[in-house]
Formats: sequence, C-alpha cells, structure tokens
Amino acid sequence: LSLCDLAGSERCKDQRSGERMKEANNINTSLHTLGRCIAALRQNQQARSAPTPPEGACGGILALPAHCCLSHRTKQAVVPFRDSKLTRVFQGFFTGRGRSCMIVNINQCASTYDETLHVAKFSAIASQLVQAPPTKLGLPSLKSIIKEHNRRSSQGPEAEPEEDVESEEDTEDEADVSMYEKKDLLRVVEAARELLVQERREKLQLEVRLREEICSEMLEHMQQKEQWWSQHVDAQREQLEELYEGKMTILKELLTDHYQEKMQERDEEILELKAALQETKQKLESLDTKQKDSEQSVRRSKRVATSSALQQELADTKARLEQCQKELNSVSAELCKYQKLVEPPPSAKPITMDVDRKLEDGQKNIRLLRSELQKIGESLQSAERACCHSTGAGKLREALGMCDDILARQDQTLAELQNNMVLVKLDLRKKAACIAEQYHTVQKLQAPPTSALKKRFCANRENLQPNQPPGKKPFLHNILTRSATRPAAARGWQLRSVAL
Repeated sequence: LSLCDLAGSERCKDQRSGERMKEANNINTSLHTLGRCIAALRQNQQARSAPTPPEGACGGILALPAHCCLSHRTKQAVVPFRDSKLTRVFQGFFTGRGRSCMIVNINQCASTYDETLHVAKFSAIASQLVQAPPTKLGLPSLKSIIKEHNRRSSQGPEAEPEEDVESEEDTEDEADVSMYEKKDLLRVVEAARELLVQERREKLQLEVRLREEICSEMLEHMQQKEQWWSQHVDAQREQLEELYEGKMTILKELLTDHYQEKMQERDEEILELKAALQETKQKLESLDTKQKDSEQSVRRSKRVATSSALQQELADTKARLEQCQKELNSVSAELCKYQKLVEPPPSAKPITMDVDRKLEDGQKNIRLLRSELQKIGESLQSAERACCHSTGAGKLREALGMCDDILARQDQTLAELQNNMVLVKLDLRKKAACIAEQYHTVQKLQAPPTSALKKRFCANRENLQPNQPPGKKPFLHNILTRSATRPAAARGWQLRSVAL
C-alpha cells in the first residue's frame, strides 16, 4: 500500500520564500507531469478502444484503405513516467499491476475558484482511466514440448486436449529443470529448434501474403487516388475554362466598346481636320491670288524700271550716233570740196598730191569711223543681251525670294490664322491700293517715252536722208547706207523691248 499527499497546486500569491518556495515548485512540477501522464494514458486508451472504421471512412479529401486507418489508430503516445519521482513510484499501478485511487477535495470558497476548477478537470480525466491487468504470453512448458516432439517423431496418437496442456502448464510453471535427464533436454532443444524453424517458415509465408495484400491494396489505393486526381483536375479545368471564357467575353465586350468609342472620336477628329483643311485651302487660294496680283504688279514696276534704264542707254547711243553723223557730214563736205577740185591744172600737181593725201587720210578716217560704228553696234548688242540676261536672272532670283517669302508667310498665317485674319485683310487691302496706284503711275509713265522715241526715230531718219553723198563715189554711199540701216535696226529692237 502506497500513499501520497499531493497537497494541491501551490501558487505564488501565498508569498512563500526560501525552502517553501522550492517545495512549492517541486510540487507543481510533479503535478504537471502527473497530468501529462494521465492525459497520455487516456489518449492511448481511446485509441485502443476506438472501433475500426470502414474502408475509406477516414474523412478528408482522399479515401484511404482500412489498413491505413488501423495503422493510424494503433499509433500510441509515449507516457512520460520518468519525468518526476511521483510518476516513477506509481508507474506499476497505472500500468495495471495494482489498483490506484484518487481522492479529490473541493473548497466551496469563491476565492479558490480557479484551483477547484483545475482540480475538477484533472479528476475528470483521471476518472476515465480503466486499469486492466497485463496480458501474459502463453509459453509452452518443457513437458509439453517433449510430448509434442515424441508425438511427431513416432507419429503416435493425437495430441491431448488443450485443457490438459493448460492445466499442466499452470502446475509446472515453477518446476525445476534439474529433474530432467540429458536426453530429455536434448529432445527439448531439438523440438524447440523444429518449432522455431516451423514458426519462422509460417512467419515468412505470413509476411509474403501480407506484403502481397498490402501491395494490392496500395495499388488499388493509388489507382483510386489517380482517378480522384484526374476527376479533380478535370473539374478544375472545366471551372477554369468557364471562368476564363466569361472573362474573355467581358474583355471582348470592353475592348469592342473602347475601340468603337475611339473610332467615333477619330472620325469626328477627321471631319474636323477636313473642315479645317478646306478652310486653309480656301485661305491659301485667296492668298495665292493676292500674291499673284502682287507679283504681277512687281513685274510691271520692274518692267517700268528696265524701260527707263533702256531709255537712258538709247539716249546715250543716240548722242553717239549724232556725233558720228556730224563727223560724216563734215567728211562728206570735205569730199565734195575735193571732188570739185578733181580736175586741177597741170601746174597744180603738188596741190593734187596734197588732195590725194587728204583723200587717203579721209578714207582712213572713214575706216576708223566704220570700225568705231561696228564697235558701238556690238557694244549695243552686248548691252542689250546683258540687260536681257540680267533681267531674266533677276526675275528668277526675285521669284525665288518671293517664293521663300510666300512659304514663310503661309507658315506664319497657318500658325496664327485665327488670331491675325483681320490684320492680314487690312494689310492686303492697303497693299492692293498701293499696287493699284503704282500700276496707274506705271501706265502713265509708259505712254510718253514711246511717243518721244518714235518722234526721235523719225527725226533721225529725216536727218539721215538729205545728208547722203552724190552718186559719183559709190563707196561713200555704201558707208552711209550701212551706218543708217544699223542704227535703225537697233532702234527698232529697242522699241520692241520697251513695248514688251
């Protein structure tokens, strides 16, 4: 009989110190280990007493076979008897080698409510323990082994009933081995050896059969698992396909709506841009017409300027021609005088010699005058060509400059069209008025120079006709006719250029 006073759970609120504090700590640790042992024993008892579930009734996602459930059920927890001296002392009583009782005292005070609740829970778990005696292994006795060996060796009568064997085992458990002879003991050893071999053979057969059963069950379990997983994957695939199909339809609808809105906005922008382009084209056409008018006015002004320059050149050439005509008139007068003196008397030979010399000098002077007239004509033609080339290149340069200015103005007007339209219109009106005034002035200026040139041209021709030499000397007549026709042709070309 063993007695132990557990003394309840000690707490720090009692304000213990020193050895009492150590004693309270030891008591609390022993109680804690006792509670753990009782909980482990209760868990093992529940695991042993639980019924074997049917095949595939373990719950969860997978349906496991029966042997898996049995292995899970027979898993026992380790009872910590060696963690304290109290559980070491009472280990035999808890394992069924004796009887154990627990007496619990409960206080009705409200101040000890926590302690009483803890003790009640502790006792409730302990009251559910069932102490069963340990099962003994029925080992055969020596006599039974000898009899079994003799029976097998002689193949004699059948074995005795099991009740007699059990009675003999009960009576001869504590028999002495020294009472048997050596032969009997050798027979016992041989019989035990045969029994051991037979038992090993049976165990091997049982192990092979169990392995085959376990393999077949595992294969079935794996097949079931594969089927379940395939079904699960197919179901998930279908769910995902449905989900993504719904998402794709929603996305298609959203994208179609979005792009339709963008297409409508783009169409509206295109219409606005087309209207703006038409307006700009109209404005550009109006600007082009105005620019063409301004270019025409500028060309007219340039023509007026070139006509004035040509008139000055014509005046210079006319002055030179008049000088040449005066020299020719003087030379023709001298020739007439010399012709009157052509038939001199014989006594006047030195005079004739002087006259011949003077004639030769006059012919030289005429040749020089011819060369000078040719040079003057060539200079006039080169001047006219230079004027033509200069006016053409200048026109091209001015046209290019005007084109650049037009492009710059168009860019500026397109950039600032909405803000500066009124100012541009006013400027264009002013320019149109100025161009009109310039055009009228140019027309007024163009009329008198042409009439004056015509009058001068007629006067020059009238002056040239009576100054022709007599018909006796043909070379002087040819000189005068050539000099008169060349200036007339030059004047006619100059008049044509002025008219253009």
